[in-house]
This record gives sequence, C-alpha cells and structure tokens, in this order.
Amino acid sequence: LQSYLSPCGCFGRLCQERACRVILTDGPEAVMENLEWNVQSNAGKLGTVQLEAARLAWEELLDGTSPPPAEEVDLLLGSDVIWGDRGRLVGQVARRLVRPGG
Repeated sequence: LQSYLSPCGCFGRLCQERACRVILTDGPEAVMENLEWNVQSNAGKLGTVQLEAARLAWEELLDGTSPPPAEEVDLLLGSDVIWGDRGRLVGQVARRLVRPGG
C-alpha cells in the first residue's frame, strides 16, 4: 500500500500537491477486515492522505440498495476486477463512481 501512496508511487505525487482521500473497497467480510487492518497500520505513515476502507458491492451500488463510498472520484484504480462476463458491470460501476470528465 505504501508503495502506491509514496511520493514516487502512481498517485503519490498528486497527494503531495493537495489533500487526498483514498478509499480501499471490497465486498467480502474477510477482505474488509484485512482492508481495515491495512488502513489502521498505514494511516499515520501517509502524510496528508486520508485513508479509509469501505464495503462496495457493485450490484447493490448499481441497483441503488447500497450507497457509493464516494461521489465523483478523480481517479479509480482496480485490480483483478474483470473475470467471466463481468466486464460490462465493471464499466457501469466505473461510470457511476468517476466524476464527469474524470
């Protein structure tokens, strides 16, 4: 986690210029526990970065039964999110979360 948010990391430079909010998301409870642990372990080491963990169930977000963890994000990074026929779902979630022009 720190390598991505470090001054040399993929968006660490953006966070140096302004306050950044980084939200780590997943759905399963066991993964959420790990994300919370990562947030607690790294929170004081990331300067001005506001680090959070939030549950994100894509289907629930899209059908309106679950709120988004954030509105109109500037940057959305995903890893291992497309498998099977989930490509369209990933695109819909991205369009729902990223700000217009983002």
